[in-house]
Amino acid sequence: MNRVRWLAAALVVSALPLRAQEPSARFQESVSSEEVVVDVHVIDNVGNPITGLSAADFLLRVDGRPVPIQSVEWVSSGGAAPPPDVSATAPEETECAKVAPLPGRLIVLFFQTDYEMSRITGQMRMIREAHRFLDTCSPDDRVAVLSFDSHLKLRQDFTADRGKLRHAIDRTLYFDRVEPLAPGEFPSLAASIDFRAARRATLPEHALRVIGQALEALPGSKSLLFFGWGIGNFDSKMGLILDHNYPPARVALERSHTSVFALDVTSADYHSMEGGLKALAGDTGGLYVKTHVFPRLAMEKVTRAISGFYVLTFARPRLARGRHEMSIRVAGRGHPWVLARPNYTD
Repeated sequence: MNRVRWLAAALVVSALPLRAQEPSARFQESVSSEEVVVDVHVIDNVGNPITGLSAADFLLRVDGRPVPIQSVEWVSSGGAAPPPDVSATAPEETECAKVAPLPGRLIVLFFQTDYEMSRITGQMRMIREAHRFLDTCSPDDRVAVLSFDSHLKLRQDFTADRGKLRHAIDRTLYFDRVEPLAPGEFPSLAASIDFRAARRATLPEHALRVIGQALEALPGSKSLLFFGWGIGNFDSKMGLILDHNYPPARVALERSHTSVFALDVTSADYHSMEGGLKALAGDTGGLYVKTHVFPRLAMEKVTRAISGFYVLTFARPRLARGRHEMSIRVAGRGHPWVLARPNYTD
């Protein structure tokens, strides 16, 4: 695994800087702003969010240097609301801040379909859990369903209609032809997704890049639940390699403020491809869980984890433009899991 982590880190660092981006959402970074905004999930061992934190509870370092946090905002599944003991002063309102967040959550269910026995049986288990997950969603939540087999398929646009979502989830088992969907009411993934690029997406990394680019057009933070078995290439001598196809996918997900929660469907205690899922979850501020032993507990852990998060804002340090490492910890609260992307680019 050390080799996997080293290779993943090396390839991530080699990614090109991001292009300038227009401020289009409440929680998106803006090149015209001197502030950086980061989504942070703080959870306990079973996924319960730890609430009531203020700026004083977080310790932030950028490229190894301590950086003060300007503001902290708690966002729950019921909408945005400040935590009870917020003490930081909110930054000046920017054009980015004037765009109101959508009510409820935007959640993408992404299924990586493969008919190898240890994978398809796991997907079937997690399809049942995905059905149960829908019962935990609020009426304001919007869920979309996509699958990848030979290419990326948008099976259901964002909707709160559980009947349509259940049908789309079941269809992820099929190796069928899916026609491009007509754009629906806002928010609509079909309105922004590049269907030609989706058709050409021959790798899961390509599919994730297309999804991330489509999600960038929609405001707010998103959660992507990845029901799959892995990304990258396995070499018998080098181990798992995240090659040049990975950084563009990671960058697209970062830009759209999408955290990936990887639910590994493989029926195995350990397998050679899991390192890619772990890297993807870690790089986007999400979580990796195995599902083969206790699938319901795994789904419940992710369900709790995405029920709320913090939005941290800090002034961009006076450093050379480029990609910077971030370290975010919580002090004096035991040993919670702090899930946040480890880099930002300016």
